[in-house]
Amino acid sequence: MTNPQDIRTRLAVSTDRLTTRIDPASLGFTTTQEVSSLEGTVGQNRALRALEFGLEVEGAGFNVYVAGNPGTGRNTTLAAYLRRLAASRPAPGDWVYVHNFADPKRPRGINLPQGLGRQLAADMAALVRDAQTRLPRAFESDDYLRRVEQAMSSVQERHRQLTKEMVEEARKRGVGLALTEAGVLAAPLGPDGEPLSPEALENLTPDQAHAFREQRHELQEYIAGRFAELRSLEREAVHTREQVNQEIAGFALEPLFAELRERYAEHDQTLTYLGEVQADMLANVPLFLQGAHQPQQGQMVLMEAGGGAGPDAESAFMRYGVNVFVDNASTQGAPVVIERNPSYYNVFGRMDHVFRMGVATTDFTQLHAGSLHRANGGYIVFQATDLLAAPFTWPSLKHALQARQIRMESLGEQVALVPTSTLEPEPVPLDVKIVLVGNPMLVRMLQIYDEDFPKLFKVKADFQPELELDQETIRSYARFIVNRVQEEGLPHFEATAVARIIEHSSRLVEDQKRLTARFADVADLITEAAFWSKRAGRDGVSGEDVEQAIAERRQRSNLVEERLQEFYDRGTLHVDVAGTEVGQINGLAVIDMGDYSFARPSRLTARVSAGRGEFGTVEQASQMSGRIHTKGFGILMGYLMGKFGADAVLPIRASVAFEQTYEEIDGDSASSTELYALLSALSGVSIRQGLAVTGSIDQLGRVQAIGGATRKVEGFFAVCDAKGLSGEQGVLIPATNVDNLVLSRQVTEAVESGRFAVYAVTRIEEGIELLTGVPAGEPDAEGNYPPESIFGRVAATLQEMADRIAGRERNNRTAQEKPPVKTEAERPEGREPDKREGPGAPPTPPPA
Repeated sequence: MTNPQDIRTRLAVSTDRLTTRIDPASLGFTTTQEVSSLEGTVGQNRALRALEFGLEVEGAGFNVYVAGNPGTGRNTTLAAYLRRLAASRPAPGDWVYVHNFADPKRPRGINLPQGLGRQLAADMAALVRDAQTRLPRAFESDDYLRRVEQAMSSVQERHRQLTKEMVEEARKRGVGLALTEAGVLAAPLGPDGEPLSPEALENLTPDQAHAFREQRHELQEYIAGRFAELRSLEREAVHTREQVNQEIAGFALEPLFAELRERYAEHDQTLTYLGEVQADMLANVPLFLQGAHQPQQGQMVLMEAGGGAGPDAESAFMRYGVNVFVDNASTQGAPVVIERNPSYYNVFGRMDHVFRMGVATTDFTQLHAGSLHRANGGYIVFQATDLLAAPFTWPSLKHALQARQIRMESLGEQVALVPTSTLEPEPVPLDVKIVLVGNPMLVRMLQIYDEDFPKLFKVKADFQPELELDQETIRSYARFIVNRVQEEGLPHFEATAVARIIEHSSRLVEDQKRLTARFADVADLITEAAFWSKRAGRDGVSGEDVEQAIAERRQRSNLVEERLQEFYDRGTLHVDVAGTEVGQINGLAVIDMGDYSFARPSRLTARVSAGRGEFGTVEQASQMSGRIHTKGFGILMGYLMGKFGADAVLPIRASVAFEQTYEEIDGDSASSTELYALLSALSGVSIRQGLAVTGSIDQLGRVQAIGGATRKVEGFFAVCDAKGLSGEQGVLIPATNVDNLVLSRQVTEAVESGRFAVYAVTRIEEGIELLTGVPAGEPDAEGNYPPESIFGRVAATLQEMADRIAGRERNNRTAQEKPPVKTEAERPEGREPDKREGPGAPPTPPPA
């Protein structure tokens, strides 16, 4: 039998390995006033290199997904990098929408160099104002009247001559003819050559009336032929006047358009548009003449839907306006857009509608750009969860990337059962880098379930949640604190405060060799420590202020932990921290409250009886066992079967339970604890109740790492401290978790003074010996364990149970083989009962 103290000494974790310690003197400064500010990002070289590649490489689909946990500086780093990169890139041009004279429902888009969009809009507004002034003036001039008179003189002369001929021909026929606006009036002529009066017409004899009707009928055939010539002359007059109007309007407008054509000579799209505008103005000269008397000639108002002239002239002038859809006149470098509300209309723009006489109408002036339009030629950043949650936005964004153009559509068109008439603006060519920011889990889900995602987002920039704890990172932490001090106007931090912040950073990741990259948490701690320093009236922030900030933060969140501790103190939750018990052990579980997590000790018991390899937990039977916990228990069974059941089914029935737990149990960190309880129950050797256990196992009995080692040690320590530290209490953790210990000073001081201990276990054999004081036992050449060892006792118990089961089975078989004693009615008539009837008697021959 080995000395129990020997294994305790051998497995105890030394005090220098219990936590992260930073010597303030090793920092090289007294206060942060002596430290320069931080430029750039702490660590994250892998992510920065991926960002550099993804944002600068050309090619379809090389958009970037920035993966990282919140608080790791992913957004801050990305924004700073984009600002630097964008500043070195050229600014994109403008995009304007104009009226499509051929199809008003399809507004035309024009791409212009930076700043020319705003200039074109101003030039077109000035053109309309000038046209509204010059055209009426030109048509009111004496020159215009002379031109019209000259152009119309020959037509008018021919009209007068034709009219004269018609009157003379009628007179020859004895009919007076008068051409009026209402038509042709004919009346018979009297002896004096003048048309008869109405009274004279009534006094005509029947013969005279008949003769007049004959004359008029003949005259009508003549007039019908000459009226065709009159109508032709009238059309010629109208055409002639229109030609004059066009010439006058052309002379008036040409200087205006000549100046614009010269200004935009290098832009073919604009020249084509100006030609269309000039042709439309010449075709609608009366529109400008009607508007000559309007008080606000240059005011732009809404155009009627469809592009035609509205009920007033001003509404029709909107067709000559320019909608500066994307204006980059003031943009320096490539645009960078951070879209925080990626709704469909915010990203892809919208078409506004106005009600005119109860009807909703729209036109190209009501088109408004979205963030994707504004970022075109540069970069746009989305939070992935927000983007995916916005209806219609994610599918539309993928379509835009695949087609390399932004098509503006109304959501009503996508969901309406019946198509409605709306505008179809010309799509905008898309040239933008899209950056999604999200957590690592989300990008894995997208890669698995969205077949388009890997094709469109080919670059992933991973922001790691932890950083190596080395001198460079420590210096960067100190410089980060300087940045926070300068940004928030805080007092400077003493070296003790910086050292304490770095130690706490190591505690946040529970790793003595790493620090957290969640600088949002570190920044909050800096601000809180500065507050308590100010409250204490100090000029600088000390290590005590950081300690108080940590304690205050914990106190704000640990209400549930304190209530549970009260239950332990009262004995409501039963956990023994002294004495020994068979089949009973203390396990440890972590409870996560979201902003705070802590460990809860639980009493775990095991009971065994004779059976046929039936292992189970109460949690499994009650469906309170999670999948990982069930897997861990299955591994435990594999270990026992390999150790003791190689030749036959284990002759036991075992039940394990977490006492006083009322929520689902998950995780495999209790598998070693459950195994220790079973070994104790099978061997009959009691377990020290002053010890608690955590750690998973494999089927070969190796103890494996688990999560939450620091919180589990501190959770059991809190219960022991409340009940009284005896020097016999401690926690067993996997040896591979020692580097994860970043214990509080209260715990480390207790360990240093010998009132508490932390043990690092590699195998189950070490753990059971530490818990019971009895060696596990090594098999001899024949595979037998020492009788007094744990495994020897377990083997003996299993053999005893096997013998008991075998004996019971023999008895059952014997009882089944014994023939029943025949009754009087069953014996052959006249035959005495055979004295040997019963077990072992010869069979009775059948009757002859």
